Amino acid sequence: MGVHAVNLGEMKVCQEPDSVLAAYGIGSCVVICIFDPKVKIAGMLHALLPTNPSQVVGEVNPYKYVDQGVPLLISAIEKRGGQRRDFLTFLCGGASVLRTPVELGPLLQIGERNVVAARAVLKEERLRIKVSDVGGEHGRTVRFFVENGRLTIRTLAQEHVLYAGYGQRR
Repeated sequence: MGVHAVNLGEMKVCQEPDSVLAAYGIGSCVVICIFDPKVKIAGMLHALLPTNPSQVVGEVNPYKYVDQGVPLLISAIEKRGGQRRDFLTFLCGGASVLRTPVELGPLLQIGERNVVAARAVLKEERLRIKVSDVGGEHGRTVRFFVENGRLTIRTLAQEHVLYAGYGQRR
């Protein structure tokens, strides 16, 4: 019950209807949220980097990496009874919060690289992104409501509902 923080390099799956999964201060990281409306399961991954440079599973925390964390999130939801065909998938984050010299830009565009990696892994996993809120220059706080998959995003400038919830109107 209550709010469950999903910190950097973490993944959480929850079935408690009155719970909220929350990731605070998302900058260049990406947050992937998956909701199965039929069995009311919500999962959130807070990934730091697009790929694990060592490519050795288990050598480091796999949830820090989009390429390893997304399949683990999907598997965790499926183990609790979720069906991939019913998943609603959301992608948030990937901001460019650091100013970098032009010559270093491609190396340090981690936010953009995270978004590209997340889209590629989700496509490979045959999951369509229902709604996304990515890029820009401001960090975000993401709240994901287990009861109905409602997703809210808060930036310094505003708070808005990205997805009103399964069966809800915006």
